[in-house]
Amino acid sequence: MSVVEPAPQIVPNFAEVKATVVPLEDVCDMTANDRQLILASSAIAHIVLKVICTDQEELQSKFERMKQVLRNFFEFVRLATNLSLAELIYSIWLVSRFSEKEAENKLKRMNQEQYVSVIQESNIGTVLLVSIEISQKLLRDHAKKNTYWAHLFDLSVENFNRSEAAYLKWLDYSVWLDEEIFNEMFQAMLL
Repeated sequence: MSVVEPAPQIVPNFAEVKATVVPLEDVCDMTANDRQLILASSAIAHIVLKVICTDQEELQSKFERMKQVLRNFFEFVRLATNLSLAELIYSIWLVSRFSEKEAENKLKRMNQEQYVSVIQESNIGTVLLVSIEISQKLLRDHAKKNTYWAHLFDLSVENFNRSEAAYLKWLDYSVWLDEEIFNEMFQAMLL
């Protein structure tokens, strides 16, 4: 039986990096560029696969494919909603928190055969979609409505609303990203 490691923290140590100071309102207006979408795709693929996969070999075999699928997803969302860099960063952080919570629960219930993982390959898209939707609700004055997201991805509004409610409950309704962590993630996206 292989041991599942806790989900990784995506914020590296930037003690040596000289910060670029950008006012927050400017960050919220910066559209995510291709390089940043690639970085986000890699980070999320690694975070989620670390929770889903039972061993490193399985993770490696799925990583490139998932990274490409996530990049396509982000490109589509960027075109449909003008996805900002701040929203992208916030989404990565939310997925990381969601995955960390999953890893914690998995470790707590490791000996229970009945444990069903919340994050599965079949619902990664929903987890990511809800992360982006919540990010935009938090960071925009006029965010897209759930009906927009549901129609954009051909989902029922009821299922999307339930997914959002379950997501928020899973995170104990704690979705506020610490400014220091945001700044570190922002710097990583600019490097």
